[in-house]
Amino acid sequence: MKSTVDKEFVAALARALSMELRELRGAGVAVSEHKTPPAPQSPQAALSHLLYEELQERYGPLMSGIVLVKALGYGSADAFRQAVSRQTVPVAVFPIAERRGKFALTRDVALWLAQQRLTNTN
Repeated sequence: MKSTVDKEFVAALARALSMELRELRGAGVAVSEHKTPPAPQSPQAALSHLLYEELQERYGPLMSGIVLVKALGYGSADAFRQAVSRQTVPVAVFPIAERRGKFALTRDVALWLAQQRLTNTN
């Protein structure tokens, strides 16, 4: 049953994106063909790609601070710091020289979120 729901979800997303693309072209917006990647093969890949695009647009290639804390589902910055010290953060976090805090790649966060969504759905 779960795989059926995931396939339907991905198909609905693909239809919505296709309609949005047609509307943009109809409105005269230039849409670059080379930026559109091939259709992902799995529901996780499709969802991960959509999440990545959204997060990348909002935050860029790196996430840090409260944005990272909230994206990973921690209730507070203190909870995140505790997870960092216990090395239980679900994605790779790293420091950057002469910058405060920890950073994570947006792509890693998107992949982890997609995994959580698809493996923990009833």
